[in-house]
Amino acid sequence: MYGKVLICDPVDTVMTDKLKDKFEIDYKPKISSQELLEVIKDYDVVVVRSRTKITKDVISNGKKLKIIARAGIGVDNIDTDYAEEKHIKVVYA
Repeated sequence: MYGKVLICDPVDTVMTDKLKDKFEIDYKPKISSQELLEVIKDYDVVVVRSRTKITKDVISNGKKLKIIARAGIGVDNIDTDYAEEKHIKVVYA
């Protein structure tokens, strides 16, 4: 396994099917902001759509975080400047 992935918003099963062979996947499409702050420390990758906000606090708590993936276009819900400062890649598709 390459690491742990937290999926915070509803995504098509095609995505989870492609990832499950290489990553440990936790699918929590209704995770609250508070719970995200508490659990993000355990994950290498976080996947969001537009509902979940990846703030400076979330990034700071994500001690293992290497990638923030946005399923969709635009990254307005992600603090990209702080992610870059912390050497965390932000990708979208």
